[in-house]
Amino acid sequence: LFEDDFSDPDSGWATNDSADSTIRYADDAYELTLHAATWIARPIAPRVTCAECTVEVAGTFLNASEGAMGLLLAERDYNDHFLFEVRSDGRYLVQRYADGQWSTALAPVSSSAIKTTPGEVNHLKAVRQGGKLALFVNDTALRTVDAPGLVDAGRLGVMVTSGAEGGITVRYDDFVVRSGAVVGLAKMGSLRRAGDG
Repeated sequence: LFEDDFSDPDSGWATNDSADSTIRYADDAYELTLHAATWIARPIAPRVTCAECTVEVAGTFLNASEGAMGLLLAERDYNDHFLFEVRSDGRYLVQRYADGQWSTALAPVSSSAIKTTPGEVNHLKAVRQGGKLALFVNDTALRTVDAPGLVDAGRLGVMVTSGAEGGITVRYDDFVVRSGAVVGLAKMGSLRRAGDG
């Protein structure tokens, strides 16, 4: 459905340079620096939406600042989307933003599959199928999350959050969206959304 190796600086992703963040194409990649503390950037991929699909990207922490990289999923408008976050401390989680409020679809979980050393590449993959979200890092299956709101088509993208001191830089490459899901999704363990009983 969509592929971008960020070698073309006119491929359509947002860029900016402000006191809070610098978002740019650099060295055939897409680089996000958050200068501000506890900040978030979530640029949207151009010209693509999906409902049942596989989304992949290669992400690299370029420094040791606290924060997270990840994927923006199922974005219907700025106030309704999911985030698959991979943190610099080796944990991952899923959050939803809707109606001005954040909720947790998957609380932070540690995984040895996450590479936390600056300069090491993490290959992130999220699979949407039948209202479920399957998560992978570096070809390791993590969890499958049941979460409302994942059945409708939405836009996709990447995200970065900064910690209490700011200053995080993440570089992305090889953003790919494929139609359909991967074999074996149904076999992965499922984790119910908090509050579903």
